[in-house]
Formats: sequence, structure tokens, C-alpha cells
Amino acid sequence: MRYSSFIQGLILSVLLSFIGSIHPLSGYADQIWNIPVSKFTEDIKKGDTQFLATMDPKLIDPEHVKNLGPGGGLYLSYVFEKLKRPEEAVLMLETEIANSKEEKGGKTDPDTRIFFREASYRLICIQGEKKSPEGLARAESLILPAAGDRRVSFLFADAYFKAGMYREALKHLDTSVSQRSGTLNPSEEVRAAFIRAASGARLDLSGWDRLYITLFTTAPSSEILVEAYEFLGKEKLSLSRFTADELDFMRARYDTYKQEYHKARIAFSRLIAKRSPVVMSEEGLSDAGKAFAGSGEAKQGAVLLKELGNSLSTSILPDMQLKAAAAYRASGNLYRRLGQYTEARTVYGEALKRVKAEDKDRILWAMMACDLSLSPEALVKNLHQYAPMVNDPSFFSDILEELSTALVTKRSWSSFPLAFAEIKSWAADETVAAYAYITLRAMDEGYIKPGAPSARELLDAVLSRHAKSTSALYYLFLTSSRAGVDPIRFYAETETQKKSTAPQTETERLSRGFLSFGLIEEAFTAATARMEDLSQQAIREIAAGFIEAGGVYEALRFLNRATDREDFILTKSDLYLLFPDAYSAEIEEACKREGLDRHIFTGLVREESFFKADVVSRAGAVGLSQLMPSTAKDVATRMGMRHYDILDPKTNLSIGAYYLSHLLSRTGDIPQALFAYNGGLTRVRRWTASGKDLPGDLFVESIPIQETRQYLRKVLVSSVLYGHLYGEKKPEEVIRTFFPTFPRNN
Repeated sequence: MRYSSFIQGLILSVLLSFIGSIHPLSGYADQIWNIPVSKFTEDIKKGDTQFLATMDPKLIDPEHVKNLGPGGGLYLSYVFEKLKRPEEAVLMLETEIANSKEEKGGKTDPDTRIFFREASYRLICIQGEKKSPEGLARAESLILPAAGDRRVSFLFADAYFKAGMYREALKHLDTSVSQRSGTLNPSEEVRAAFIRAASGARLDLSGWDRLYITLFTTAPSSEILVEAYEFLGKEKLSLSRFTADELDFMRARYDTYKQEYHKARIAFSRLIAKRSPVVMSEEGLSDAGKAFAGSGEAKQGAVLLKELGNSLSTSILPDMQLKAAAAYRASGNLYRRLGQYTEARTVYGEALKRVKAEDKDRILWAMMACDLSLSPEALVKNLHQYAPMVNDPSFFSDILEELSTALVTKRSWSSFPLAFAEIKSWAADETVAAYAYITLRAMDEGYIKPGAPSARELLDAVLSRHAKSTSALYYLFLTSSRAGVDPIRFYAETETQKKSTAPQTETERLSRGFLSFGLIEEAFTAATARMEDLSQQAIREIAAGFIEAGGVYEALRFLNRATDREDFILTKSDLYLLFPDAYSAEIEEACKREGLDRHIFTGLVREESFFKADVVSRAGAVGLSQLMPSTAKDVATRMGMRHYDILDPKTNLSIGAYYLSHLLSRTGDIPQALFAYNGGLTRVRRWTASGKDLPGDLFVESIPIQETRQYLRKVLVSSVLYGHLYGEKKPEEVIRTFFPTFPRNN
């Protein structure tokens, strides 16, 4: 794989950073288990760990782990676990915890705290899965004197609960409440509530039944609720503390999650009809709606839930108004499912009057969907009503894209200027860019007369925004080419080759350490879990570290998430990280043989697989070119391949290039060939028949499947950038290979 000079420089800075920050060896011996530290770490980073797989346990002296510096024991625990040596993995975690405390006489310091904390989390989880009281007691003796971390206490509570030690579980839950450091994610908060209720039930403590009901009325549907319900029966607990309504409600929520909708619907119908208080929560009414829909009784449910909302809405109490909103929303969902969009919109309107401000987006989205189902023009007309209530503009990007597609499909061109005027001040950047571009092109083609907004305003709406997402880049490239402007000029150069001099955050240190031990997946998990802790320069260096370690796939996934940050400024140099020239020799050879433009096929491979050779999609597509096995077999036969390995990069790329070339010969059009590659040739013929009056770029906007539209945009953006970065091709030149009739500079 060849890299740009930028990436080479950045990789060098990353290597120097790893050496300086992960293996500070001054004052340490230079051997670990009779192997020089430099060779030990180099072999592990390369994935050459066979020597550890066969090493005599007697040689694995935990004292030597200090020679790897802070974090060494934590990282080795992952290596040993992959080698199926669980005892050594636990030993390494215990060693890391002990070493972290040793530095400060039983307390942790800032330099070792992250490794102590991560090793503690991992050790508790391992011992919890073993359900070993002895192992948990040993972990407590190592960890608790220096912990003071809420998540540590929660994990101990969970581990003791799994081991059936309920008093210990409650003791640790009580401790976690008073601790200020450490946080639980929403799922862990729900599990903590379950552990408290279930442990109280098992010990027959006062109030455990009320904790159970609170759990079932407030928690979202999940496996935790299933476990909670099944715990009641498995432990043979007395159910006499619950009312009949409460038992029915818990069973109904359980049945809904298990998709036993008929049983759940019967219970919910009875509870709603008698206005049982237990059912009147957002989570409970949401499940009721699912049960009515799943059992084929959406009409009955819509009416019952609407009547419940009407009844609750008469109260002046704020809590009752929120419950009314939940009932109206569940009713609206069912009316929308029935295709009764006017009624659904009316009921959603009642919900909108009562929900909290932060919850309005979901209802606004549903109302927009109702308008769109009635007619796209109806939604355009009502956009001005919705705008003042929007909280998160990105939440509406999908429904506004569906509106755009519907307007193009109906050739309702005059609606675009109106829609653009309504959304330009609040919608997400890529959405505003899409509407501005389509309006501009409709003017070019004579579908609408020039007027308000002006062509200059439409151009500025696209060119003045710092595009980062695929959709925004797509419209930036097209608009720039139309205006005769180089779109790459919008991305400033920065001195990103220089190593960052800022102190490393805990997240950065942890991620770099995983990479230095060849633990790419673990580095990705650590880096993305708290990406807000990473500076932009740290993000670039970690991404370069992924690439240097052979994790192009992880680098691209990581950078995709990073560019979603509002404060992340995309630069020209970043483009080399986002669009690496991976498998260049194999792609070059396949393209020459099949007569394909190299930058287009590289763009296809990037978007199909992110250059992960062994990736298999949920649909079963395999490898770099994401070939379905049946397609690969058919194409390989045509190519004269009797025996082939679809996971072999060179073979996969050869078959993929041949297949794309074949589709191109059948369609005579790059976008149509790509649509066929993604969605099948039969669909493309149907779409082409209905869109033959449209120029190529507007034909893309008429494709009814969002995934397919976005696929074309992604491949075009990648093709433009691969052509520019590695082929000295102007963006306009690449765009014209996709859209030959694309207008010239205006």
C-alpha cells in the first residue's frame, strides 16, 4: 500500500509518540520473560504472538510486566485472552492494578489512573462471569482501597448479583450512589435498578415490589426487562404483593418484547379500558402501540389510545398532561400505520401541545411524514409551522430528503424555491445544500424561471458551508464544477504532520497503547467511546496509527465519526487519511484488464468495504468488492476461474472489476452501472424508464431508495477525491464521466 507524504510523516510522528509515551523504559530492565523488551513489543505489535501461546506458565513472572511501562499488564491481558490463556489474562490484570497502586503507595496517580480503572473494570467482569466468590473477593482486595469509582461499584454489584450474593450486590450499589467519579451509561442505570429490585426481592426486603413496578413503568424495552420478569418466576418469589393489574402489565411488556403481540394486546386493552394507572407511562403506552400493531388490531388500539389521551388531557396536573401526550403519540403512530394520515396528524398535534420541548422533534417528524404521505406539496406548505419548534435539525434530514425525492418524482419543480426559503435558516447543512443545488439545476434546465431565490444565493448556500458529510461534499463538488470553481480550495492546509505537543488525554494514551500492542479493535473501541476527549490533532495521529497498524477499516470508521463533531475542521491533508490509496497495485491491475477508470473503481471499493478484505455484510456480500457468493460464482465462471477464493483481495477485486465492467457495457452509463451493482439491473431499468426525461444528476434525485441514492453520491465523492489526490484529475473531469451532459461553467 502506498501513502502520501503527509500520511508517511504523520505515521512517523505516531511511531515516535508511541515510543515516547507507551514504553518509557528509563529505570526499567530491558528484558521481559528472557526476551528483550524491544523485540517483545515489536513481535506483539506485528501479531506474532505464538511465542506467548506456547510459553511455559512458570516463565511468566508478573514482576517483569513493569518493564513495559504503565498499561503493559492491561494490554497483555487482551493478548493472552485472544490466545485462550484466561489464567494469564487475569494475572496480567491483577498485575496492572497492583503496579498502578504501587507507584503512589496504594493510591493511583494521574499517569496510571486510566490503566488502573480499565484493568479494574475488566477484571471484575471476568470474575463476575465466572461467578466465583473467591475471585471476586480477591478482586475487591486489589481494587477497592484505591477505587472510589461509581462504575467499579456497579460492576461489583452486577458480579455479586450473578453469583447469587445479593447482600453484597446491594452493598456495592449503595456505595455507588455516594461516589462522584465514574459514570454509568443508560443501560447500566437500568440494570442497576433491576439488581436493586431483584436483590431486594430475593432477600424479602420492604418495598422491593414497588422498585419492580418502577422499573417496568420507566425502563425501555430490553433484555433487562425480560431478565427481570423471568427472575420473578425462576426464584419462585411471592407475587401477592402485586395487584392483578401490575402482574398483567409486567407480563404484557414481557410479551411485547418477545413478540407475543396477541397476548400482550389483550392485557393492554383491558388495562387501558379501565384506565389502570400502571399502564399510563410513555414506555408502557409505547409497548401497547406495538402490541396493537403487531397483533393486527391497529384500529382498535388507535381509538383506545386516543380516548385515553382525551381522558387524561382534562387534568390540569403536568404529569397527567405528559401521560396524555404519550397516549396521543401512540395513537398517532397507529393511525399513521393504518394510512389515516389526517387523523394521525390531528392526534400528533394534541401530543405536541403537551410534550416537553426536548421531545418535540419525534412528533414533528411524524407530522411531517403524515404531510408527505398526503402530498409533498402539503409538507412544503406546512414547513413554516414546524421551523420554530425544531431542536435538532439533523433529526429531520431523512424526511426532508424523502420530500425532495417526492418533489422530483412528481416534477413539482416550483415547490423547490418555496421549500428552500423555509428550511435555509434551520435545516442541516447537507439538506440546505441539496435543496439549493436542485433548485439551481431546475433553473438551468428551464423547469422554473429564475427569480427568488437568486442563482447567487443558491450558489452561496452550497459554497459557503464547510462540507464534511458525504451528501454535503457531493453537492459541493457538483455546484463548484457548475460554477467553474475548484472545490478542494475550500479546505485549508494545516501543519498536521507535526506531532502534537499538548499533554495526552487518558483516552489518547489508552488508544495509543492498544495500537502499540497490535490491538486494533480495542483501540477503536477506546478512541470512539470518548471521542470528545480527543483534540483534532490527536484524532489525526490516532487515525494514522490505525493505518500504520494495518487497520484502514478502523481508521475510516473512526474518522467518519470524528468528522461528525461540530468542531472538527476538515483540511486538505485530512483527505489523504479519509481516502487512502489502499490495495493500489491490485486495483490498478484489475482496472487495466477491464478497461475501468481506476479512481472510480477505487471509490467503489472504499464505499463497499472500507478496504476490509474479510468483511461480510448482513446480506451476505463478501470482501473488498462486496460480492454476493452467487454473483461471484457466475462471474468467476465467465472469467474461466474454476477454483477461486472470494476472500483473497486480488481475486475479489478481479471479479468485482469484471462485474462492474459487464454492467457498464449493459447500461452504457456509469451511474446506472453503479445502481445495478448496488441494487440489481431490473430495478435500474424500471427507474430509467420513469426518469428518461431527466438529466443524469437530477435522475439520481428521483431514485426511490435512499440507500441507492446515497451509494451513488458516496462513490462519486470518492471517485472525485481519488482522481484528484492520486491521479491529478480535476473534479469537473471526473464528474463529467458520471454525468456527460452536466452544464459547463455558469
